[in-house]
Formats: sequence, structure tokens, C-alpha cells
Amino acid sequence: KNILLLFSDQHRGDWMPFGSDMGIPEADLLHMPNIRTLMDRGTTFVRAATSSPLCVPARACLALGQDYERCGAWSNDFCCPLDRPTVYRVLRDAGYEVSGVGKFDLHKPIMHWGPEGWLPQLGALGFTRGLENEGKGDAVWAFRHGQPGPYGMFMDARNLMEEYSVDHLRRAKDSLDSAASDISPEEYADNWVTENGLTQLRTLAKLGKPWFLTVNFSGPHDPWDVTPEMKQAWEHTQFPLPENCTLDRQRLLGVRQNYAAMLDNIDRNIGLLLEELRHLAFTDIDAANLQCAFADIVKTGNQLHQRGFAGAGTAQDAHGGTGGDVQIDLLQRPVLGGGAVAEGHVLKVDGAVSHILLAHLGVKEVGLLGEDLVAAAQGLPAQNQHNKDHG
Repeated sequence: KNILLLFSDQHRGDWMPFGSDMGIPEADLLHMPNIRTLMDRGTTFVRAATSSPLCVPARACLALGQDYERCGAWSNDFCCPLDRPTVYRVLRDAGYEVSGVGKFDLHKPIMHWGPEGWLPQLGALGFTRGLENEGKGDAVWAFRHGQPGPYGMFMDARNLMEEYSVDHLRRAKDSLDSAASDISPEEYADNWVTENGLTQLRTLAKLGKPWFLTVNFSGPHDPWDVTPEMKQAWEHTQFPLPENCTLDRQRLLGVRQNYAAMLDNIDRNIGLLLEELRHLAFTDIDAANLQCAFADIVKTGNQLHQRGFAGAGTAQDAHGGTGGDVQIDLLQRPVLGGGAVAEGHVLKVDGAVSHILLAHLGVKEVGLLGEDLVAAAQGLPAQNQHNKDHG
């Protein structure tokens, strides 16, 4: 069984293509047909919560199959421990090719990705190939310090990295800056990551082995940078705005338009990946996973907070999110039948165990924790259960 893991970054849980059924006012305005297709074919978990709202701990918990308290990466100042079993290592040892592209954020503090997007740490974690690159802010930092990562080198070779840095530093000072960036679609980070993902798929298809591939997008993480084409496609869409918000409402609308444009673009890239799978005649892709940010199940106050609409007027309120992110798993194999919705609480840590179980591997001997998403969706007893406090 092959496994495809799709990872967006700071993707709001309520800005998904639910349609009008969920009572989310933006839902009918969004354009994510490829994600909607996955939802219609599989099972959507709408009550899921991340182990941590920070990049490194959340991704470390998923890699290690551990709760936050046990993951050993307490903040973005820590690396994912290399001396623990990981889902990637278990898959590799079972004969899988384990690959990935994009922003892994499993050793963020070292701020180095290798000239070809490969470091020994990736091998220690269990990857057998891949091309890791820096995220948005890290790309600027690394370039300014004379050690650009793979994406920075790609942009610098086109004499664009200085302009890219200036653009992002300007946005860092103005969280509501929604002007289009002067770059082409081919140079836009998530499109570049997708091209690397397509290259990995073509390579994996030639190896004759089961494979795992994770595609990690940079968006829709702030800043709200989009290409001119993305800006033009959404600049006339009128999104509802947070109530009692002190930010400039027209500028806030621009941020929401850009956020929707980034989601639209990620969805388009997912479509390219799925089309390549069809072209390569892969029909047994088991799972597609999307990390989403601040879903409506985070009950932290009134209805505005429940839908991710905080009104304090902070920089993070620009797209509505102020709390921890959540995950929605889309199991392409219809666990409950196509289009099913599972409402059980599931932490992101559970994904690690599910990936192994979907690959028909055991988990007891490797020390991974978590609840099998397939069993959870079916209401079956968990094969590998641990205590959780969901609040």
C-alpha cells in the first residue's frame, strides 16, 4: 500500500470546502474542488486537534507517534529527537521508500537544509530520499545570513531572492499587507514544492517498491504573499469579516482574499499530484492528510471564537485564527463510505499509527502511541490506545 501525506501550514479548519451544511459563511465562497473530491471519496474528521500549535512539536509528535509531553521537542527551539522510533523509520524498515518534499520543520533550529535539500538527520529519522526546503520566514533569514536553502538558491539563481526578502521583510512590519508579490507562478514557493513532489512521484514509480510521500506546503502560512494571478482571481470576493474587530476592514478583506487564494492554489497543486498518480497508474493510495488551523471545535468562548473569528484585532486575527491548529484527515479509502464525517476526537499523533496500520505493520514493538484513525472512524476498539485528555 502506498501512502500520500499532504501537509498544509496554518490552514484554518473551518475554511474547508464543507458547503453550507456546516453553517460556515465562507464555505460557499471557497474553491477547493480537489480537496472536496477527497472528502467525498473518504472520511473527514471534523473534531481533531493537534498535539501542539507550534511547527516543530506538532510535526515531531506526528513523526514519533508521541503526545506533546513525551515528544522531546518542546518548542521551535528544539529538533525532533533522532534516538526515538519514528513512523518514517518503521516504514523504511518494512521495505518502503520514504520520501518527502517541502517544509519538514523537524530540525528547525539548525537553519540548514543542505544544498540539495538533504541532511543526514533525514536519514536518521527514516527518510530514504527527498528534497527539504525552508519555509517563508526561514528562507529570508537564511538568505540574509549568506546560507540560503534550496528554495532560496532557486530564487537567487533567477536574481529574485533579494526582492523576495525585501517583500517579506516589509510584510513582517505590516501584517495586513496583501499586495501581490512580483513573481511568476513557476517561482511561487508552493508551486515549486509541488514540482518537486511530482518529480519524487515519478522516481518512486520506477522503483517497484511500496512508498510513502509527504508533500509539505508553505501556505497558507502568513505573510499573505500571492502572485498577481492569484490576487486577480480573488480581489473581488466579498468575505464576511470578524465582528468587533478594530483592524482596517478593507485591508482585512484583502488578507482574507489572499488567504483564500493560497488555499485555492494549494488545492490546484493537490489536483496536479492526484492527476500524476492517475497517469502513473497508482490506484491504491491509502491516505491523504491535511493539517488545518483553528477549526470550529475549539470551544474557547463565544460563537465567534468557535468559528475562528476572534475580534481582538491582533496580527493573527487577520485571517481569524488565534489558537492552536487542528488536523483534518481525509482517508481516501472510504472507511465509513464516501463522504462520511467522523466526529470522534483524534489527535494528530494518531496519524503516525494509522499510517503504519494502513501499511499492515505492527506498532507494539516500536513504541508508537495513538489511536488508529480507521478504527476510530468505524467506532471499533483501538488497536493501540493511550490515555488522552481532550479538555
